[in-house]
Amino acid sequence: MVDKMLELDPNDKRHLFYEELKNLFFVLRSFPLELVDDEFLADFNTAFDELVRVINSAQKRYRQKQKTSPSLAFHV
Repeated sequence: MVDKMLELDPNDKRHLFYEELKNLFFVLRSFPLELVDDEFLADFNTAFDELVRVINSAQKRYRQKQKTSPSLAFHV
């Protein structure tokens, strides 16, 4: 079962996000504390806010497509 869970679906590109998050984690883990000053935090927060904006925009487009194309809607 574990082997099955580790298989990547070539059509599922979400693994790319997880890889980038993993890279970010390792970079920040080795980041010297002296570099985490107010300027760094302001820049980081600005970049993070942009990332959240992109994600929210994608979700909004997806919801709009669901409203206009019932065939794309998820059915339980």
